[in-house]
Order: sequence, then C-alpha cells, then structure tokens
Amino acid sequence: MNNSRGFCQKPFLTFCKHIFEPCHFQKVTKATGCQSSRRFWPSSQGLYESFCRRLTRAFTFISALVLFLSLSVGSSSLMAEQALPQKTSPLFPDEEKVVAQIEKEKTPSPLLLWQLSRIRLRHAAQLYKNWQQNSRVDDYQRALLYAESSVHLMSDNDDAWLMLGMLYSEMKATPEAMEKAADALVHAVAINRANGRAQLLLAQVLMEQGRYWSAIEQFKMLMAESETMWTPAVLSQLTFCYIADGRIQAGLDYISHLPEMTAGDATGRRRWDRWKIINQAVLMRAKGDKHAADYLKILFSINDPSLDPQNDSLEYARYLLALWEQGGAQ
Repeated sequence: MNNSRGFCQKPFLTFCKHIFEPCHFQKVTKATGCQSSRRFWPSSQGLYESFCRRLTRAFTFISALVLFLSLSVGSSSLMAEQALPQKTSPLFPDEEKVVAQIEKEKTPSPLLLWQLSRIRLRHAAQLYKNWQQNSRVDDYQRALLYAESSVHLMSDNDDAWLMLGMLYSEMKATPEAMEKAADALVHAVAINRANGRAQLLLAQVLMEQGRYWSAIEQFKMLMAESETMWTPAVLSQLTFCYIADGRIQAGLDYISHLPEMTAGDATGRRRWDRWKIINQAVLMRAKGDKHAADYLKILFSINDPSLDPQNDSLEYARYLLALWEQGGAQ
C-alpha cells in the first residue's frame, strides 16, 4: 500500500510541476553578449497562453499515466489469461482448482500465480516423461504449452526455463526451436549459475547449433566450477567441439593442463585419467600426429589391479585403434 501511494505521488508532483513551475528565461546582456538564465513568472499579458500550453501538456501526461496504471492493474489478469492452456486441452484437477480461484479475483494474487506456475511446471515434466516413453505428439505439445505457461507466470524460476529449454532442444532439426532452447537455457543460467543441468544442456545445444567456440567456453566454465562435471561425456563433447572448431592444439593444451582430480575415490580418479589419455589421443589423431595410436596404447600398459578388462575406457580405446587401423577418422 505504501509503495503504491508513493508511486502515485510522484506523477502528481510532476503534474503540478508541469503547470506551476516558473518559466526559464534566456537573456542576452548587451555589455557582454553572453546569455544568462533566470526564472520568472510570466507577465500578465502572456500568462493565459503559457497556462494553456502547460495545461495541454499536463493533460497529455495524465492521459499516458492513466493508461499505464490501467495496464499495470490488469497485467496480472492478462498474464494469467494468456498463460492458460488452450481450451482444447482439459485442465488437470489441481490446476483447475487454482484457475477457478484466479478467475474469481479481479487482480490475482502473486501467490496464486506462483502456485499455478509450480503446478504447470510439474505437469510439463510429467507430460515430457510420457512423451519420451510413448512418443505421442499430443503429450509433447501439451508439455511445451505447460512449460511456456509456467515461465510466463513465474519468470524468475530457473527450473521452468530449464524445462522449456529441454523441450525445445528435442527439435534438433528446427533451427528456430534450437534458438529458443538456447535462449531459455541462457535465462535459466542467468537466474541460477549453480544449475548444472541447465549449463550442461546449454553447452550441448550450442554444440548442436554449430556454435562450437561458444560451446567450448560453456563446457570449460562447467568444468572450472565443479569437478562433478569432470565426466567422460563432458570431456568427449568438449574434444569434439575443439576438433569441429579447428582449434585442435588449443584442445590438447587445455586437457594437458587440467589439474589432478581431487573429488571422488581413487578408482574414479584413475578412470578420469584414462579418459584424458583417450581424448588427447583423439585430438592427436585429428591433428595428423602419427603417434596417436601409440599414445592411446599407454592405457593397456597401466598397472591397475582394479581395472576390469571390459572397462568402458578400454573398450572404447580398442574400438578407436581398430578404426584407425582401417584408416577411419576419430
């Protein structure tokens, strides 16, 4: 209430100032030829014309102010109305209950809008999961609709932006959708830099878009912020981006200067070291280094009693060596 009153007082004071503020008068002195300014009240002869001009300007200002206030008062209702799912989609029971409360209020409370946003985010996630399982287009479309509604209702929720980015990123063959995915994920990261899922998906979307250098920077930022992102998948995608962007030496330099992993147990740290060797060998191969295969074979000479012969890193190394012997690429 106090904030609203303060907001209305300022335009009123401005209105008064527009009408009653003294004019500014420019005077050129004969002696110096310089201008000097002083304030004066209009003479009786020009008082009427001056007042009319100021009154016209003030009423124009007030009209704009009234329009702004009317839009502000109706903005919550308009936002709720625009965010409602299409009439072709039946509402869920929990959603219908909150929508009914919103429709009863002339100006929906922020709490109701927040509740509706959370409900729709939850349903968007469930519909997305359903689509992944049954591939029904209707589930995907409704999931997208609900995610967009959740974002409109609560634009400062990074999880809502993440869900929207996840849904748009599924349309990899549509450049416009991928651009929307990147934009949504940028919003999520801007709201919460600790949202690792949003940061990782953003890097992957940038990679899908062919924006390899941007993806490289995003992957590097992820790895710099947390060792939980030091995974074979992240490192392999980073390596791919370095190769696709033509910055192979930069990739080699980056991986070779990565510090020792401190998180996790000894087995996890040894696994990370093996994948560093794999990715370095891949970059060497892309660079045309004839010693790439020999470097990769280092993996098989490492004495690690806990290493399973069917280990994922060894399996992938065998695959690469067989591919390279046949003259294949990375």
